[in-house]
Parts: sequence; structure tokens; C-alpha cells
Amino acid sequence: MDDKITKPRCHIPWQQMVIDSDGTVVPCCYWSAYGNVNPPCGNLNKQSLLEIWNSDVYRNLRDNMAKGDLEKAGCSKCLAIQQGVGLDLRYDIDSDSEEPVSTEYTKNMRKLKQEIGEGKSVLKSLPTVISLTPSHVCNYRCIHCYQDSTREVSLQRKDAVAEILSLIPVLVRIVAGGGEPFIIPLWKEFLKSSDLTINPYLNFATSTNASIISDEILSSLNKFKTLALNVSFDGATKEVYEKVRINGNFGNVVNNIDRLIEITNKKPNSFTSITMSVMKANIINIPELIRFAASRKLDFGLSPVLTMPIDQAINCFNNPVSEMKGWKEAIELSYNLFDELFQFKLNELNEASRIQYRNYITVLDKSIPWDILKKEHFLIEGKIDDSMNNAYKNQYGDNLIIAIFPYGGDKPQKCMYYAIPKGNTYSVYLPNGKYALGLYPRNVVPGYFPNWNITIYNGKVINDLYVKDNNNLFKKCLARFFK
Repeated sequence: MDDKITKPRCHIPWQQMVIDSDGTVVPCCYWSAYGNVNPPCGNLNKQSLLEIWNSDVYRNLRDNMAKGDLEKAGCSKCLAIQQGVGLDLRYDIDSDSEEPVSTEYTKNMRKLKQEIGEGKSVLKSLPTVISLTPSHVCNYRCIHCYQDSTREVSLQRKDAVAEILSLIPVLVRIVAGGGEPFIIPLWKEFLKSSDLTINPYLNFATSTNASIISDEILSSLNKFKTLALNVSFDGATKEVYEKVRINGNFGNVVNNIDRLIEITNKKPNSFTSITMSVMKANIINIPELIRFAASRKLDFGLSPVLTMPIDQAINCFNNPVSEMKGWKEAIELSYNLFDELFQFKLNELNEASRIQYRNYITVLDKSIPWDILKKEHFLIEGKIDDSMNNAYKNQYGDNLIIAIFPYGGDKPQKCMYYAIPKGNTYSVYLPNGKYALGLYPRNVVPGYFPNWNITIYNGKVINDLYVKDNNNLFKKCLARFFK
């Protein structure tokens, strides 16, 4: 690309569509996460893929990204940008030498480059990266997973999947999503029957728990010119891994990681990587993850759990002093180990890239509200209104949690504390102040619909006021999670 044409900070708006099992389409996995609150670009159950591709949301995103206005684009809180991740144009550079142009891939890519350079918001070029999650079916039941309530959800429009797969000739990458992709019928069939003569450049990518890597899967993966295989690896020791990833077998997964590494090491521009969703249950295991990655020369990522479930989020606490024990030491050791053990990687990188890799730890560090430890906390024991408690259990089951929102002025702020109900009682350590409390199913993001308020003065509850009118409002809010 010419130096005079537009080079946006992120190329995703011109390349990528992420499609979930309910039909929702967003440009990337950060679009509605980590503090970003953006509307979907459309829904594939109601609109065609190409209608969504040039929808108002995509057009606004492209227009403002081309101008460099991350705030108006909806990307000011993007975790990838905070981590310094390069979000350059993704494509196979071998296509640059294709003369005369003979593939739909190269025709589309050259049109796309021109449109990006001109800062176009309405595109004639087709999407080149598709991430499709046809189902949330999974053989694991991880303690932090939010997908339990949507395991059976799937695309309803009959021709939607065919519409997506019709783009194979122009795709740079297809990302197999899940659940666990390798047990989902669509991806099993795709790997088995994909004809790469129609697009020899196609990159296959996925994020897998690596529990089921058969010889047949390995053979199918080997057909692709390039691979991008990420393993969700939420513990680098057997004890931690199997505590977080219920139904998982640590030894089996490590063996399968090594088998994936063997394939990707033989393919240029391919990789196997590991990513840890960092939560209370595994944060002190990060040094072991770094040792594991370094021993196999693997790239690694750290994805902080910040919104749900709040009992695992690293920015929400029941008893900060006990829950954060050992965190500082683990993060400091992680910095030191990274600098020591990843010299094989750092020696290959420029200064900006070195900072990016270290930023995975830095961003995690900054996500933790360390100042909370400076406040004096008091043990608060309370009682949940019996009628409300019974009503919520009848509607949502026993897996409930109390989210606690400190007041800032006249309004509750973000959730910073939680309590696990025991019958109709709860206990939590809180500083003096006013709080809004609400009952929620554990696997949803707590909203600002509290059921009652408490005020703590000199370590004692001096006011306990129920806001019962909010119960119906809260139930309406949750209706879409429990249809």
C-alpha cells in the first residue's frame, strides 16, 4: 500500500464479521466487551450477510476509524489497542505476485486495498475474515463460562450458513467458533470436505480446548496452507487447569498441544498459541503459564475476566484481602520470567513489538483495582428478603449471586463486590459507605437494577432498604437470557 493512502489503526472494520449462534453480527470480539458498549451490526437471522456488511453501524465504524477517531468509532476502550496488538491488513502476501490475476481471492483483495486506502465506508469488496459460531455446544463446563444458557441456540435462517460459506473463494481466514469447534458438526464436515483448490490461500483459525484432537482432525488441518490455532489454556498445572476447566484432562491437553505445535511448526506463517482467561482461580498460576509457553516457544495471551461471573472477575471481591493474596507477587514474577525466558522472541522483535508482548501482563496489572486494599473493610452479614429470594430461585434456579454496587453521589457505580447467598443470608467485607445490592443469575452481567440498598457507618449497617419496584424491571432485563 502506498504511504500516501489511508492506513487506519485497525483494519478489522474493512475485513471481518463475527457471527454468533443467535445471528448477532459484530466486527470483533472486543466490540461489546471490556467496557465497550456498542450495538450489533445486524442479525443474520433477519438480514442478509451483505446487507449487514454495509449497515449503518459498519459504515460509522469505518468512517471514524479512517479519521482516527476511536471514540466515535466505538473503539476507545479496545483491549487489543491497549495491549498494543498490531491490527494490520490481514492477507497472504503471496497473492501480491499473482499475475495475471486468476483467483477471486486476489481480485477481491486488490479491490479491498483500494477501498481502505480511499477510506471508503461503503464497500464493494467482500468480507475477507469470517468468524462463525454455529453453536455453543461444548464438552467442558468451565467455571467462568457464560455460554451455559445458550448451548442450544443456533442460526434459524435456513440459508444463512450457505450464504457464509459462499464467501470461501475470497476469504483470507475462516475462524471456527464454539463451544468446542471440533465437536460441532458443521466444522467437522467443513474440515473433512473443504476444497482448497477454490482458494489455496485460505487460512484456518480456531480457538479450541484441545481435548479432542484426533488423527483425522490433524490430517484435515494439514490441508491448509496456513493455520492459526489457539488453545484456551486456563491453567499450566494439573491442579489449576482441572479446577477451572471442568471435564478437562490436563495431561491429554498438553499432549494435544504438542501435536498441534508439530503441525504448525512445519507451515510458514502458522502458529499454535495458548491463552489464559485470567480469573481469581488461576491468576497466581500465570508464572507457570509463562514457563510452559517459553518451554515450547509458544506465543501466549492473557484475557482478564472483568464482567462475569463476578465471583471470578479480578476487579470484584467478597473479601479483597484474602482473595488478592499472592497476586502482586505472581504478577511481579510474571514480568521477570517474561523478560528472562522470552528472549528467543524478544530478540526477533523491534521495540514496539517487545512492548506489545509485555503489555499483556501490563494491561492485566492495570485491570486490578489495587487501591481497594488501602480501604478498611468490615465483615457485613445480612439477610435476603424471603419472598424475593424464593421468587428468584423459582425463576432462575439456585445458582444466584448478589452483586454489590458502591454509590457515587446519587447513583450506583460499577459492581465491585459480591456475595454468595447461603439460604437467605449473605456475608461480605465492605468499607463504610452506601451500596446498592441485587440478586442475579451467576452467568449474566449484573446491571444497575438493585433490589435493596444498605448504608455502612463505623462498620455497622445502619440502613437496609428494599427497592422492590425494581424486581419486575430486572426480570424484563433478563428475559432474553432465559427464553
